[in-house]
Amino acid sequence: MRAAAGFGGDRMSCIEIERRGPVAVLWLDEPGEKVNKISPGLLDEFSAALDSIEKDPGIRAAVLASRKDDFIVGADLEKVVMMKAPGEAASLSRSGHAILERLEKFSKPVVAAIRGAALGGGLEVALACHYRIASDDSGTVLALPEVKLGLLPAGGGTQRLPRVVGIRKALEIMLTGKSIHPRRARDIGLVDVLIHPHGLHEAAVQAAMELTAPAGDSPLREAREKARRKGAVLERLLESVPPGRRLIYARARKKVLRQTGGNYPAPGQIIDCVEAGTEKG
Repeated sequence: MRAAAGFGGDRMSCIEIERRGPVAVLWLDEPGEKVNKISPGLLDEFSAALDSIEKDPGIRAAVLASRKDDFIVGADLEKVVMMKAPGEAASLSRSGHAILERLEKFSKPVVAAIRGAALGGGLEVALACHYRIASDDSGTVLALPEVKLGLLPAGGGTQRLPRVVGIRKALEIMLTGKSIHPRRARDIGLVDVLIHPHGLHEAAVQAAMELTAPAGDSPLREAREKARRKGAVLERLLESVPPGRRLIYARARKKVLRQTGGNYPAPGQIIDCVEAGTEKG
């Protein structure tokens, strides 16, 4: 059974909510576009969709998925460029941060079902979800490529990514902007599970249901924590103490300076953001 966002109200233009028992699937499908991009309109609709899910006692969990070939390919930069005043861009940025913080702290578990490209803000949306399942086909790719444009990840990536994959790996991902393919994403903990694309959405719904179990009774949570504990022992030890982290930042800055000659500010500022968030909260 499919229901429009609001469960009986007018259908939103970019988001449709489908009920699958106690799980709500939020289908992203920006009309007239080949890909889903983050825009002011999408942010407004996503906030309204979260309102609907939160208020419905029959909904226990949610899945975020795309009806297009890709998940979300980042921000709609054309609309950002068209903004006339600095305050417009600042308002959009703050609104996006507030919505992703709400998603991260949402009272009901949200699973990201990733197929195709999850780039920039798209990956940052997935990072704010509570669990990530990705398809294992060659078209699935994850990245924070903003540094290639002289920009910083703008949707909390500098804060959430280090907490998910560790500081050193997060810096490597953001400072190179390189694409991460499914198996690598799973191996470093960026996604929790890989699955054949045809089973992606059903698996995401099942995972959402399992995540509603109490913390001690959730096999998915236990499996994820076990996988994270299996990470490189030396790396985990290095990142667990201030001197070790300072060494990581220093090495990263030295490498950036060698590669850029100090002519590109974005890489250094990415390191600054990671350090500030890690050390100061």
